[in-house]
Amino acid sequence: EMSDKGKYPVNGVDLSAFLPVPTACTFTDKERNAIKELREKCAEWIKPSHSDYYLARFLIARKWDMSKSVELFSNAMKWRQAEHVDDLVESFKQDFWFDFLTSYWPTSISENKYHYTKDGCPIIYERIGLVSPKIVDYIPLQTLFWHHVYNVELMERENAKVIEANGFSPGTIMTEDLDALQMSHLTKMSNLISTISGSDEQRFPESIRKIYIVNPPGVFAMAMTVLKPFLDEGTLKKFANGSPKDFNKEWKEIVGEENLPKYLGGTLEWDPPVGGDIKKALAAKGITIHKATIARRAEHTFEVTAKKGQNIFVQVMAKKDIGVGIKAADKSVVLPVKKYDSEKSPHLISVAAPEDGTYTISLDNTDSPMMGRTVKYLSWVKDPFQYTSGDKVEEGVLEKSKSKKDKKDKGVKSPRSGSRKEEKDKKKKEKVDVVA
Repeated sequence: EMSDKGKYPVNGVDLSAFLPVPTACTFTDKERNAIKELREKCAEWIKPSHSDYYLARFLIARKWDMSKSVELFSNAMKWRQAEHVDDLVESFKQDFWFDFLTSYWPTSISENKYHYTKDGCPIIYERIGLVSPKIVDYIPLQTLFWHHVYNVELMERENAKVIEANGFSPGTIMTEDLDALQMSHLTKMSNLISTISGSDEQRFPESIRKIYIVNPPGVFAMAMTVLKPFLDEGTLKKFANGSPKDFNKEWKEIVGEENLPKYLGGTLEWDPPVGGDIKKALAAKGITIHKATIARRAEHTFEVTAKKGQNIFVQVMAKKDIGVGIKAADKSVVLPVKKYDSEKSPHLISVAAPEDGTYTISLDNTDSPMMGRTVKYLSWVKDPFQYTSGDKVEEGVLEKSKSKKDKKDKGVKSPRSGSRKEEKDKKKKEKVDVVA
């Protein structure tokens, strides 16, 4: 009906003169039948919250190829279950780095305050150029990855409200200010960028309405070279590059001056987290990173106290390979010494305490006959999070299926902070060390 009238309102407001027409407004009968078929074929994964529009996102991402869409949707749901993504908005708050990242990362995404277009859909303001590229030297890749997924989940919840009111959502608008972006962002953060981009394409397809790239520097072309392999054709068409002046008229129609930050030419009084020097930001938060100089054929040890069932976390930052192990007070081995690759630093290791007591953590260099090591490290103890969805997990490793279907989703990493999906069938699984 809306298609016949040529109007595509969301919450009673039509912004199709400036933004892509909401896909759900133009579904044909054939496409609606395909949505129904996808729902039937994936019945074991369907939840009450899965609207027709949500399912259509997976069909659109695979150009309405049913077998590919079934595979994409099923794999995304398996991942959500195994990694407890439905609980992430609550569980990630218990992460050691949560408070730091939410006060450091220059984004408008917050549980306390959202920003909207005139038709009531979410819009994100972010200034990635203010993030120090050295952040990857101090915070593990899997933590930065889950911080991103946490933010995506917040946006998905906001879009769910739009779906409830309209039956669909056009998606989220991303306004990314690249002022201050440097070559070092690409060289140091390329692994994080590719991991996030690949995951979003596989697990949150067609969630973006439009992407404004503001103040793109010369290195942006190189950034797109990194991103393109992970983005489908439809997503690439949603990019618009320019200065705030180029977008000013359009933004006034879409969000209004009162909802546009001053740094983009609006009147909104909004000061994002400032990012900046990572060492100063850590010090301001009272986060002390310890440093140990370990001689050849030697080890450095320190102790932590934990109650039975609590998770002991050790984060190690080293420019050379280093072993890490944990023993209980009676010298029994809780976590055997394992060598960690310096190229994947920082590493995050965790284990559940088997009993109340004091545990000795060893940074082990005893197998090096010639070279000493300088290692930076952090350690903390946390109560386990009580998940309400998905399978039970144990700390330590992440399992990935070796099936052909999983291999098709190439380029996607799921660096979970110490978790393992218990086997519920007899299919062969391969244990993979958590990416760090």
